[in-house]
Amino acid sequence: MIVDQQSCNDIIQQILVKHEECKGDYDRIAGYFEGGDIWDVSERLWKFCRKNFNYVIEDEEFQFTSCPYTMLTGGDVDCKNYSLFIGGVLDALRRRGYRCHWQFRFTSYALLDPTPGHVFVVVNPTSDDIWIDPVLDQFNRHLFYWYHRNRNPRKTLQTLGAIGFVSRPSTVGSTAEDSLLQQVKDYSDGLSQAITLGQQTGSFNSITKGILQSASKSIPGIGQALQVVNSLSVAVNDKFGAGSPAAKALSGSLYGGIVGLFVGLFSGRTFNSDQYWAGVYYKFYVLGQNVTDPNRIADSDVIPALKWFVDRTGVFISGREHIIALTQSPGAYTNYYKVNADTTTDATRVTAAYNVASRYWQSPGNFNASLLGSWAGTIGVFDNGLVQLAAKLGMTPEQYVAATGTADQVAAQYTDAATSTSLIPGIPNIAAAGIAALLIFLSLSKN
Repeated sequence: MIVDQQSCNDIIQQILVKHEECKGDYDRIAGYFEGGDIWDVSERLWKFCRKNFNYVIEDEEFQFTSCPYTMLTGGDVDCKNYSLFIGGVLDALRRRGYRCHWQFRFTSYALLDPTPGHVFVVVNPTSDDIWIDPVLDQFNRHLFYWYHRNRNPRKTLQTLGAIGFVSRPSTVGSTAEDSLLQQVKDYSDGLSQAITLGQQTGSFNSITKGILQSASKSIPGIGQALQVVNSLSVAVNDKFGAGSPAAKALSGSLYGGIVGLFVGLFSGRTFNSDQYWAGVYYKFYVLGQNVTDPNRIADSDVIPALKWFVDRTGVFISGREHIIALTQSPGAYTNYYKVNADTTTDATRVTAAYNVASRYWQSPGNFNASLLGSWAGTIGVFDNGLVQLAAKLGMTPEQYVAATGTADQVAAQYTDAATSTSLIPGIPNIAAAGIAALLIFLSLSKN
């Protein structure tokens, strides 16, 4: 037992003390968890804890930390001791030369109370970002929380809060909400990567094409740009790296014609009020519908609303709070990383998003009738660039051949393109390619 009537600081400091005390024990057993990459090691630790330890939620007044011997011989384990065991093994592997960075993550799932009620281990948070939490029934599950603090065990920790009496995920948060926010994160990261790829290759992909098609009609040149991207002159290049954010966004199940279905993912009211308020903002300020009550927002309204805000800004938007913060300053937005670790922290992306939001999204929360539809003309971070790209690609295949004197480049352009749509309406791409080859052959034969 830590101490009688322990304080928040007592619990945190005892976790650190126990971690240091048991280093020798973990050095003796760490070798049993070696093998493969850091993902393999992390998953192996999660499975071991789930299978072999007796999970018990400790009483708030009686908090215990255990050595690995106690845990391995039938002692009760809560989130503190799960984290001690996992962190102990990882630190021992690090001392053996294994390259990994890990930290304790203390979290609160209460909207109005930042006092942590849970702790788990995060591995390589800036790259792999692997969450090892045996309390949850899925490895690397990124369960949404309101507040968190990351602490390196080799540094002095500050006072945080009472730890150890969080229950299984059924009472921690909404699975549907967590799934939604994870897909929004995948999409926002994938969008940025897709735009970068489009700029580098001078070609459209399904994500960037979808952004242009969903942009406001008031954007200069949007009509001509849409004609270009819908014509035969534009090949759609979806060659994203396997497992990349853009590939995940493209193959996901969230975003309409780009990456799945807009509606029908969830039924009932399963999200947080912050997401429903984003739906209110979208309906009132963008669509011009006099909707000011989040209770009038269905689950299916939330998804297109968040997508529109992400498309216009290029950063992660989880709901109303992110929207309001972007109208204030880049710092006001990035400060939400303390609440939601999915918040975009890239200064260039956040500053560009702020420039858009602060210009076009006037008076968020003011539902005066004069503001109905006032955000509809928002020119997003990427819109002008996509319009210019479309203009550059404005030639028809015939014009391109005439300008270059060869049909080989046109053929190569379509060969490299993704085949998400038929090159000639109603004719499969293979057939179209065969017809093109035949025409070229006949033209050469005449010569």
